[in-house]
This record gives sequence, structure tokens and C-alpha cells, in this order.
Amino acid sequence: IWFFFSSDCPYCRMQYDPVKHLAEDYGMIVYNVSLDGKPLPGMEHYVVDQGQSRALELKVVPAVALAIPPDTVVVISQGLLSESAMDNRILLVAEQHNLISEKYRRLINVNDRGVLPPDVLRNVPEEDMDDPARMVKYIRNELIKQYW
Repeated sequence: IWFFFSSDCPYCRMQYDPVKHLAEDYGMIVYNVSLDGKPLPGMEHYVVDQGQSRALELKVVPAVALAIPPDTVVVISQGLLSESAMDNRILLVAEQHNLISEKYRRLINVNDRGVLPPDVLRNVPEEDMDDPARMVKYIRNELIKQYW
């Protein structure tokens, strides 16, 4: 994760902790990139912008970008953004760039969550078809197999 900031930006100070938390949650490294050559309060490691912000056409800080080796960088946000909104955007970009497994993709994609393929429903045992409790149990078991 590339985190672009200016030391005198109050919104950058507010964005700093959520960026750190996301990096910890996903096991990512944060590169703090200072536009004015100074760190934020409490920031131990940072680099000075060497033209990265211009190359990404950033207009506003704080800004967050996701670097995807070897040569792709996607801007996640410009301006203050909640941790959950950044999380959603990172997952979306990761999905678009095939960085997550098919199993995890099904877990995060609300349109696929809880959906059974037609062949699973075609194979419902006859005795379960007429008993709602057994049918629910069958569906629940099939969904569990799909996700765990």
C-alpha cells in the first residue's frame, strides 16, 4: 500500500491509523510517501515523493494506492476515506486483478454468497424434497461444503 500525505494535513493524520490497520489485516507493507519531505506525528518510516504522486495524477491527500507487482499501481482513494470503504475498494481491486482465490472471491462477492449451483439442487434426495426441515438441512450442508 502506498500512502501519500503531507505533514501539515489534518485529514492525512486521521487516515494514517486506518491505513496501518488495513495493512496489518492483509499482511501488506505500507510505504508512507511524504509530499513535503516530513513525517506525520508518530510516523517512523517514510520516503519523500520522487514523482510518484505526479505519475499517478494525484490531486488530493491523503491518497492511498495499491501496488501490484511487477508494474501496476491502482489509486484506491484521494481524500479521507473510512477504513471499511478502503477495505471494500482494496478487495474490489484485488478481485479485478485475480489476486484472491476463487473460494475467497465467493465469500466476498455478495451476488454469489449463498447461491448453490443448479446441479446441487437437481441432486436433492427424493425423501428431502417433501420434508421442509430435511430440505433446509440439505441446503445448509451443501452451502457449508461450498465455503469451508
